Amino acid sequence: MNTRENQLIEAIKKEGFRGELFALEDNCTQILFEDQLLSYVKEGENKGYYLRMIDKEGRMGQISFTLIDDFKELIDNCILSASFQKRTPVEFESSSTRTDEGYLDPSFEAVSGRELIGLGNDLINNIKKVNPDIKGPVYIEKNIYNISLITTENAVRSFRKGRINMEIEGKLSKEGDLIQFNRFYSHGRELPDIKAIAQSIERDHASCKNIVNLPSGKYTVILDPEVFEDISRPVEALFNGRSIEKKTSALWDKAGSQIFDSRISIVDDPACPFLENSVPFDDEGVPSTRLDLVKKGIMGDILLDKESSSLLGTKNNGRGFKRRALLGGRTYNAVPQPSVTNLFLKGGDLDREQIFSHSDRAVYIKSLMGTILGHHISGYVSGNVWMGFLVENGSIKGRIKDVVFSINILDALKNNIAGLGRDVYLTKYVSSPFILLKDIQLTSK
Repeated sequence: MNTRENQLIEAIKKEGFRGELFALEDNCTQILFEDQLLSYVKEGENKGYYLRMIDKEGRMGQISFTLIDDFKELIDNCILSASFQKRTPVEFESSSTRTDEGYLDPSFEAVSGRELIGLGNDLINNIKKVNPDIKGPVYIEKNIYNISLITTENAVRSFRKGRINMEIEGKLSKEGDLIQFNRFYSHGRELPDIKAIAQSIERDHASCKNIVNLPSGKYTVILDPEVFEDISRPVEALFNGRSIEKKTSALWDKAGSQIFDSRISIVDDPACPFLENSVPFDDEGVPSTRLDLVKKGIMGDILLDKESSSLLGTKNNGRGFKRRALLGGRTYNAVPQPSVTNLFLKGGDLDREQIFSHSDRAVYIKSLMGTILGHHISGYVSGNVWMGFLVENGSIKGRIKDVVFSINILDALKNNIAGLGRDVYLTKYVSSPFILLKDIQLTSK
């Protein structure tokens, strides 16, 4: 925190209030390719603040802003917002300093915009070799974040981290049929392996040449590890401490109960320094600890921020984060909410061949579309099969179209598990094996 920020905290103290100032600085490079050509390069630095104050009646006010200018105006506006609230159970962090340096690799900071452009061109050239008609945006973003927090109770928190995001929406349109080869990459130390990404697109391209009809019915379903990100949305909603405290989560009274098949174990681990959601502490300054959400099918820890842990009368585990609604990602101007960090579904005992040859006839789902919306707090995840294949006797026979996948994970992960892959694969902030489900209803449109 700089001098001006500390002066604001001192001004709050003089007025007799308690306060917390969160700051997020983002040094960002954005690169976009459209129709296989470089479209733009943008570089910039943004900084924003989120101020929380507790008035003399114990109510919390909150405001966001980008400039620390008039102290009195900021304090008055924050206290005014408190007058519309109930008393808060939240207490700000006190009397400690923590600065973490292990979340930003020094060599990563030196990666230039020119190098990122080279990655994009290399990817596009490799995709052209697969099929020159595969076109669509390629978006690359590098972020260096500086996150800090100070309170009137003399707490100081800060850390720096970086990440590179790469998003590919390779579109192939032919005779009224649209195939989309989506790829997403995020890491804070390793640059994307362009050759491996292009090879995965080449494999999917070869599998898409033949289209097969899939009647509605119940099937053995193979979920690609990337699909675990879609399943993680209801996991996050179900284990949300605020939802559990309000008894709106379907798991509000299931602590210690068998909620999933005994082969299911899910860990939330913030301590991997270079993954997308790795942090030493949350956006309320609380150390983020490793959580066993599910252990051998039994419900364990839940996601807690300051408010939910206070109302539930339990120890906070540092899951209060400011995230952009729906899209996710860091922001400064949001209320902290219980959220996951890095989710890991532990692997099983089946190799890939055993997964694909488990059933004479199965459906392999590579990606879904539309799962961002849904009644996640009840466990439902539903979406169109964006890329999926019919598998017979262990071999892919062709691509399926116009199929809807819909499950309640509380049912499917308890009663329909047929096996888990031995190997796990990392995608952004989730890590998962192949998931084999039995008797899943698929609906053709």
